[in-house]
Amino acid sequence: MDSKTNIKYNIMNTLTSPLISIIVATYNASACITQALESIINQSFQSWECIVQDGGSKDNTLSILQKYASLDNRIKYYSEPDKGIFDALNKGIQKAQGQWIYVLGSDDILNSNAFTLINNYLNEENDIVYGKIEIVFPNKSKKIVSPQNIRSIRYMMIANHQSIIMKKALIDKLNGFNDVYKISADFDLVQRAYLLKSKFLEVDVCFAKFSYTGVSSHFSFKKQRDHYLICKRNKANSCPLLYHLFVEGKHILWFLHKKYIQKSI
Repeated sequence: MDSKTNIKYNIMNTLTSPLISIIVATYNASACITQALESIINQSFQSWECIVQDGGSKDNTLSILQKYASLDNRIKYYSEPDKGIFDALNKGIQKAQGQWIYVLGSDDILNSNAFTLINNYLNEENDIVYGKIEIVFPNKSKKIVSPQNIRSIRYMMIANHQSIIMKKALIDKLNGFNDVYKISADFDLVQRAYLLKSKFLEVDVCFAKFSYTGVSSHFSFKKQRDHYLICKRNKANSCPLLYHLFVEGKHILWFLHKKYIQKSI
């Protein structure tokens, strides 16, 4: 599908509210935002809008956003200072008109048929639909990752946020992302939704290609600390410290193995 087709579609459907709002947070993303926007425009599914919430970029990001907003009137962008990525995402969600919210990273690529494949599941029976993600590593190798068991959400994130779509009404009910957690607010939001007994559905669909370079991609002690505090604050399990030491201990061992042992082999 080319841009001309999209423009023709938009002229015919300017009065129709979108089913899905795609939220993208950017800051100095000129090196990667083009491929993200191209992947959105080339969706086989048509009932979407894209809201790009920029944090006041100093590079060429805004001119790229202006170009794509003129090509497709479903793309809108706003630029203002923010307190981090989750504050930016909250601002974008507040502006959204869609019934469902999907968050895409500025350096990620949405698979062209992802929304078409999940469309039948975006109904009153489900609050959150989630599936697989294809991770693209810095060395260009790739790996498709399936979600964890849903019960794991009591102590860990079950899937990348790029493979999760949530009802806007549910996000509003939960007051959006808690941006106190600078890295793991997505985990907090999904966990709170689960504890609220929201209806989750796992589907056999790979949503997007996730670039393994973002702020939440790599091991960090701050991220692990956030996970512990989230579980404790949400009262997600009976002994959050024990769960934290067990799960994050495995992560630390994996990190040390990858960083030091594999390099020496």
